[in-house]
Amino acid sequence: SAQTSASAPSDSSTIVALKILSCILRVHQKLGREKVAKILAGSEESSIQDYRKLSTYGLLSDYSIKSVMGMIDYLISENYVGQEEGFRPSIFVTPKGQAFLKERPEIEIPGVNRPA
Repeated sequence: SAQTSASAPSDSSTIVALKILSCILRVHQKLGREKVAKILAGSEESSIQDYRKLSTYGLLSDYSIKSVMGMIDYLISENYVGQEEGFRPSIFVTPKGQAFLKERPEIEIPGVNRPA
């Protein structure tokens, strides 16, 4: 599908994945997927107030929190991101994700380029 509108906020999937992985690292891999999604989506919720000064805050604000969570879930399913066990598990960048940050290969993430 050709991108006709140049004004559409169409980061490539690769850029989106880099933003998500960077955010996970910025929070020292201590937060769960929902919190990370809220930070990236630029949520105004008080629960993430302390994270508003992060460079990764609001980087994916063109997308809903639900969309960003879907992207994180995709990265988990593809093993770029790992998830701890237990209640409210935190997520972390896997060795595959670390390699991705260095090499930045082209990938496709479902839901990217179609902001909901």
